Amino acid sequence: MSCVAAVVDEHKRIWMGGDSLVASGSELLPVDGRKVFIRGPYLIGAVGPCRFRQIMRFTAALPEPEEGCIFEFMATKFTEAVRSAARSAGHATNEQGRESMNGCALVGVRGGRLFLLNSDFTIHEAEAGYVAIGGGRAHALAVLYDRADFAPKVRIERALKAAQFLGSTVREPFYFESIR
Repeated sequence: MSCVAAVVDEHKRIWMGGDSLVASGSELLPVDGRKVFIRGPYLIGAVGPCRFRQIMRFTAALPEPEEGCIFEFMATKFTEAVRSAARSAGHATNEQGRESMNGCALVGVRGGRLFLLNSDFTIHEAEAGYVAIGGGRAHALAVLYDRADFAPKVRIERALKAAQFLGSTVREPFYFESIR
C-alpha cells in the first residue's frame, strides 16, 4: 500500500515525496499519515504499517553518519539501530533464523546518498539517482525514468499522481521534503 519516491539532483540534494493513504482494518483512510520526514541528517520515506513509520520517525535511535565508507555505515550501524528499535517495539519477526520487519524505507543521507532499506534489513544504494517503494512503485518508477528532464519535485509529483491514477492504494495529499 502507498508510494514514496525519491530523486537525487545534480547538486546532490535529495528530494522525496509520499502519499498519505492509511489502512485501518478494511478501510482506506486519507489521513495525515505522513510517510516522508526529516530526522537529523536523514530524509526518510517509509511504507508499511503505521507503527513501522512511527518507529522510523520517533523511536529508532539513528546514529550520526560517520566519516569513511557511508555504504558500510548504512549496512551496519544504521541498519542495526533500526533492527534494535523494531525488536524493542515488537515489530520484528524471526522465522527459521531470518529476521524481518513489516515495512521498508528510503533513506537519504546529507551529501546526496540515497538508500533503500528492505524488510529483511538489507540496504541498497539507489545508484540510478531515483527510486520508489510501496504499492505504486512500478508506476512511479516508470515516470521517474521517463521524466529526467523535469525538476526533481515535479518528477516525484508526477510519479505519485501516476501511481494514484493507475492504482488503488495511493492517494493525495502528497507530502514533500528535501535535504542537501
